[in-house]
Amino acid sequence: MNTFERRYTDPQRRLVYELKLDGRSGREISELCAEGLGDELPFEISVATANRIAREERDYQRGRPSELAQTAPAAALDRLAVRMIGLLEDWVAHQKPRSLDTAEFARVTRTLDKLHSIAGSIKPTKAGASSNGNGHHDTEPRFLERIASEA
Repeated sequence: MNTFERRYTDPQRRLVYELKLDGRSGREISELCAEGLGDELPFEISVATANRIAREERDYQRGRPSELAQTAPAAALDRLAVRMIGLLEDWVAHQKPRSLDTAEFARVTRTLDKLHSIAGSIKPTKAGASSNGNGHHDTEPRFLERIASEA
């Protein structure tokens, strides 16, 4: 599975949502999905994930933005960066020795770097950053450079 691919298909997500609408508990949903239901092949889903997907689908159906989307942009980017770092750590931890896909690693790190540059455009990232004379603010080094310097 690609690092950023969704684990559950749209039909699987709709099935979880419909089962929740029918009054099923997360545990019941998990058990039914493991057995296979309707046109869907059996698939594993935890109770917590079933409940989360049902909640996300409910919010989507109501047109309500996610909790992250309702957060202030800088704080949302910080939270997203933490999640992405966790994904990256998990991905690297599960690579077989000497089989690290460098192209995939480069793609993931470019994404993290882009996320940091977006965060920098929202607000200065240094406390008390000063103008550099052309109306722009001095900011911290690129995201990955900062991580490398902290290691």
